Amino acid sequence: MIIGREIDANQHSHHALQISIALDEAFHFECDGASGDFNGVIVAPNISHSLSAKSGRQALLLLDPEHYQAQEIITRWLNKDGFYEIEAETLVQLRRHIDALLANTQHWKPWFQPTLTPTRWMHAYKR
Repeated sequence: MIIGREIDANQHSHHALQISIALDEAFHFECDGASGDFNGVIVAPNISHSLSAKSGRQALLLLDPEHYQAQEIITRWLNKDGFYEIEAETLVQLRRHIDALLANTQHWKPWFQPTLTPTRWMHAYKR
């Protein structure tokens, strides 16, 4: 999971199943002809999309689409669509879990960098 601010991911696609959650403020998302501000989306593997947020924290989870849990998400929510907007009730539950995880960062603090945005992380990872 990546937690960061100021994400600016231009149009791209990747093999991973992506779950993006706005923790504070909505992000701008474009995919499959849809464009707007969203609080949570699930993006299918290999689907072109863009994501940007100028403020607020974002949580980004990338899953191997062959993993059984990713397969369950794809089957349950995507139904051959490029993305799925996560409903408000589910977002509340997900944010509670993420907040609990963040409250207990002592076990993974060496890898947690709140100033490292997902875009910067992706560039650093590619090197």
